[in-house]
Amino acid sequence: MYIDEVHFYLDPAAWNQYKIGVLSESTKSFYAQLPGRSPISIFIFSAMLSFCEFLNISDPLSQVIMIRIFLSLWSLVGIVSIYYLTLSLYPGKKNIAFWAALLSAVWGYHIYSNLRTLGECVSIPAILCSFWFFHRSLSKPSRIRLIFSGMLMGLAISLKVQSGLFLMGIGIYCLFHRNIFHLIYFSIGFLVLFCFQGTVDLFTHGAFLKSFFDYIHLRMSSSEFNVPKAYGKFFWFLFVIHFPLLFPFIIYFILKDIRRNQLLVFSVFVYLGVHFYHPSTDLRLYLVVVPIFLTLFMASFLNWHPRKKYFKKIIYGLIFVAVVSQFMAVFFPEPFRPKWRRDANLCFAQAYVGRQLDSTGLLMMHVRWAQLYFYVRKKIPVTKVNHQVLSQNIQNYDTYNYFILRKKDKKGRETNLPLDPKLIQDFNLNDAPIQIFGDHSIYKRK
Repeated sequence: MYIDEVHFYLDPAAWNQYKIGVLSESTKSFYAQLPGRSPISIFIFSAMLSFCEFLNISDPLSQVIMIRIFLSLWSLVGIVSIYYLTLSLYPGKKNIAFWAALLSAVWGYHIYSNLRTLGECVSIPAILCSFWFFHRSLSKPSRIRLIFSGMLMGLAISLKVQSGLFLMGIGIYCLFHRNIFHLIYFSIGFLVLFCFQGTVDLFTHGAFLKSFFDYIHLRMSSSEFNVPKAYGKFFWFLFVIHFPLLFPFIIYFILKDIRRNQLLVFSVFVYLGVHFYHPSTDLRLYLVVVPIFLTLFMASFLNWHPRKKYFKKIIYGLIFVAVVSQFMAVFFPEPFRPKWRRDANLCFAQAYVGRQLDSTGLLMMHVRWAQLYFYVRKKIPVTKVNHQVLSQNIQNYDTYNYFILRKKDKKGRETNLPLDPKLIQDFNLNDAPIQIFGDHSIYKRK
């Protein structure tokens, strides 16, 4: 679990459902601790936890798996939208639409993003479905479709404010082509959801659209722009998520049929243009453009009829290598293994300790992120230690009877950690661990 997934989405949902978690420990009001975060996503994940309880699933790791299943089902909306969106781009060519949708369905980074609880990722199906209804109305104008398209984009923005950048792309497209009819009815649908978002904010944050404006303020604050922009990281993420060897072909075929797909090209480049300017750089910000890039690329590529057919075979080969390598990466040696797979080892190690009936406390050393909800729900204390923390400085040290130790650095090399002798003695760290998950070893107090 990415740290923001826990802090901004699962922790608030757990507090809303069980009144437990980090947020409940503060004297501030619940929503005041979440500036710029829409309560709608909290309600959605709270509902998922309620459904888990209805099914008698109370184990936190099993609940997370159920949430992943819900998100996978929600992602089907995006895949179906890609199929019909491509069909509207290339009328009558169901074969092209099928393969364009299939490529997104099996693309590693798209699958990765569809399973995240992050707002950018959860908003992807709503964005794609909005584009489908809007583009369908370009050939067959329909007030209902345009209103529904605007509502879906409003939903995407309520899940993540930055998704509103695609709204700007649609607006620019309509003004460029003087499609005032489309713009008006699309805006009506958007305003319906926008007002709904504002009303929810009124009853939770205490002011109309407070979470929306708080997010804008946070992103445009001077402190955000005091961080130097990592332009290299911006381009590197675009290369990585689209497979470096295939990326030049993806760009070429996106621009090849630009007249046919102006709507998507306008929208995605407005989104990227703003992120190129803004100093905040993170991989999850670019996962939103993956299905759009792949759709435009695959559709234009399949509609291409070169004189020399071996050119097309070369690109087919690169697509195959790109897809297979993303799935095979979990078997790569430690330095090249995906970060999410390395983090999974800690997740399973924590789950193991959390399920032990005698677990009264957990120490963790040289691990990357926060604890699971086993410990919150069972009120088991968790403490991270490093070489500067001695056992006598740990409050209620005797209550901790399990220890998770990671002995390797980020490159997979064995690390000699300067451990407190008392920790070594109390947890038998010189003996074999009671359980191992990847590079995370579990020790138990004598």
